[in-house]
Amino acid sequence: MRIENALHELRGPDLQERRSQEVKRRQAPKSNDVVELSKTAQSVGSQSVSPSDLNAVSDVRQPRIDAVKQRVAEGFYDRPEVREAIADAVLDSGVVEGVRQEARQVGEARSEIENVPEVREDRVEQALRRLASNFYDSANARVETANRILENIVG
Repeated sequence: MRIENALHELRGPDLQERRSQEVKRRQAPKSNDVVELSKTAQSVGSQSVSPSDLNAVSDVRQPRIDAVKQRVAEGFYDRPEVREAIADAVLDSGVVEGVRQEARQVGEARSEIENVPEVREDRVEQALRRLASNFYDSANARVETANRILENIVG
């Protein structure tokens, strides 16, 4: 979501954006257009980029970031109409619905956890029976216990 798009009602689209929209409209693909990527282009697209490569590239967004910082310093975002436009953009983006769904899932998980007893008597009884029968003294039980401990430590 881009917040500046939510502010168009206040500022209107800037000249560069209007030009960009016009170019996109003119370059709309026709039904018989075909796009083919060369082997070289495909290989470039599959290459990974390292963090050092990213650090070497200048941040093309820096002017935009500086402009937003200036607006924050000037109190632009403190205006009620700007807050309302941003809130509308957030609601329209669908982000809130995703958060609602996650919150609902967390609530359901909490309800399920509340139904699980703190002490599982059946497991305690099983462990006591195994102790009495020397189950844990076998080589297989030791190996299995060690493997499970390692899985929990390592992941």
